[in-house]
Amino acid sequence: GSKGTLLWNLMLDQEHKPYRPGGCGTCWGAVTIDNSDYSTIGRNTHYYFIAHPSKVIRPGAVRLGVKGNMSSGLSVQAYRNTDGSLGLLILNEGNDVRISFSTDKHSARFDVAGK
Repeated sequence: GSKGTLLWNLMLDQEHKPYRPGGCGTCWGAVTIDNSDYSTIGRNTHYYFIAHPSKVIRPGAVRLGVKGNMSSGLSVQAYRNTDGSLGLLILNEGNDVRISFSTDKHSARFDVAGK
């Protein structure tokens, strides 16, 4: 039910700099820039924390309630975007599972790989 996520560092170099004295010397940015040329970047986990949801959840989206039987290890969030489209975020930490999703107007069944 949050309204936002804070990822502290967007870009750091491979030495996790710049950082303030007393700050986090082991933090990762969403991307790492190579300080030997300042043009080579690597994408880290925080990059994907931002990129994956932004494909289906647009600015101004509203989170919807999700009901039903959930398999162990399965987490689902649903959103309605301002253009009326729906976005689903699914995390499956369990085994492979087939899920069904339905609204008043649409329904779909699909397999979600485990892990």
